[in-house]
Formats: sequence, structure tokens, C-alpha cells
Amino acid sequence: MSEQATPAETEHEQDAPAPAEETQKSGRNEATEAAQPEEKIIWTPGFFLTFVLILVLGLSAESLFTLGWQNGILASQWWFILAHVILNGGAWLVLGIVTRSRWIRLGCIFGGLWTLFMGLNIFTNVQGLDPNAPLQSYINVAICMALLGAYLGLSIEGTLLTRWDTWLFLLVPILSVCGVTLTYILTPQASILTSENALAASALIACCLFWWLRPSCWQKWAGPTFIFGLAPLIMLIAAASNSSMHDFFLLHVTNIHINPRPETNNFFFAQVILLSLLLGCIRLIKSEKAN
Repeated sequence: MSEQATPAETEHEQDAPAPAEETQKSGRNEATEAAQPEEKIIWTPGFFLTFVLILVLGLSAESLFTLGWQNGILASQWWFILAHVILNGGAWLVLGIVTRSRWIRLGCIFGGLWTLFMGLNIFTNVQGLDPNAPLQSYINVAICMALLGAYLGLSIEGTLLTRWDTWLFLLVPILSVCGVTLTYILTPQASILTSENALAASALIACCLFWWLRPSCWQKWAGPTFIFGLAPLIMLIAAASNSSMHDFFLLHVTNIHINPRPETNNFFFAQVILLSLLLGCIRLIKSEKAN
């Protein structure tokens, strides 16, 4: 008898998967899963508790010092603002050490420059220099531009994902130049200080836009995006309410000739701005150490 396979046996042999192919597929799946990085947990219970304690204790201490300064209990207030600046400078330094990203490290360099300019501004105010002096406006512009440089370095890291990000980075400088030019043209009796104040304001607006108008930033790290965008927003609102554009960080409260009564709110918000920047740096330090 001739040995011939029946049609049913032939179909069964064709339908049966090859063991070698199954082994290769399973090996590929395992390799793909192994190649995917394990997601790190940032908000661990310990870090969450530490973050909340810094926020609550910081706001409480700032409220107490503000009341003490208003009631004349504190003879001088500049050292408390200086302590905030030193803590922020230390946070920029630690972030620059723990990170492996060149963009974040570049942002930390600008953060160091921001710290130096903040210290210089406090020094000039403690020496009794008039807050409306041109030198104060020059320092104000330098502070805002250094903060913009720091924000650029931090926000670019791993977030240039869409065409909108590229367009935003192209449009914001163009609109800023147009805004500064129009401010100078439309302001009666405009001077070089008018352009400098407008440049500082446009830098803070760009700081806020580079964080809050980019979905990639909210997707990658929503916490730092909210915190870092909040600081320039507070400064712009405070400057609009005070009708003053030459001291966005409200450091004129450190002037030895300042009257505490009308400057109580400014003293408190100056501390809140610095505390928000510190919390943002702490959040990034935790993220860089986890990764």
C-alpha cells in the first residue's frame, strides 16, 4: 500500500505551530519587556511627607515672620529673604550635581547666576540704595533673564516631543521683541529703563508660557510644571498691583528705609515666590535621583 497522508492529517500538520517559531516569538517578547525601563515611583510616602512638611512649615514660618516684621518685632527682615535665596542656591547646586542631563545642568548654571544676582540685589537694598535707581532696574533684568535661562534648560529636557513645542520656542522670542518695541513706542516719555522693564516682564511671561503652554511638560512632570509656572505668575500679578516693573522679585522689601506697614503683602509674597522655586528644585532632585 502506498503511504499517502489524508487531507485531514495534512490540514492538522499545517495548523500546528512550529515549536521553533514559538520560542523565537517568546524570546522577542521577553527581550522587548526587558528593554523597557522600569517606571520609578517619585511620590513615595517618605518624599510626599517631606514635601508637604516643607510646604506647610515654610508657609507658616513666612506668615509668622511677616507678622513679626509688621508689628515691629523684627528689627531687620533682609536676612530672612537672604536665607531663602541661599537655600535656593543650594538646591540649584545639588540638582546640577545629581543630574545626568546636560540641559538640566545648563539650567542649573543659570540658576547659580540667578542666585548671585539675587544676592547682589539684596546687598544694594540693604545699603539703602533707592529702589527706583537705574542700577536696580539693571539687576532686575539680569535676574529675570537668568531665571528664563534656568527655565529653558529645565523645561527642554525630554519634552521636545511635538511640533507645537518647536513653534512655541520660535514664536515667543519674536512676540517678546515686538512687545518690548511697542511698549517703548507707546509709552509717553519713554527711556531706556522702559525697555529694560518691558524686557524683564517679557522674560517672566516667557517663563510661564514655556511651562504651562506645553502639553509635553504636563505629561512628563506635572508637579514641577505647575510649581515653576506659578512663581512668575505671582510676580507679574504683584507687579501689576504695585504698578512697578523694576523689581519683580519684590526685593525692595529688604531696603533698610522701607516702611513695613504698606509692604507687608509684598514681603510675604516675596517669600512665597522663593519657596515655590525651592519646592520645584526639590521635586526635580528627587526625580533625577530616582532615575
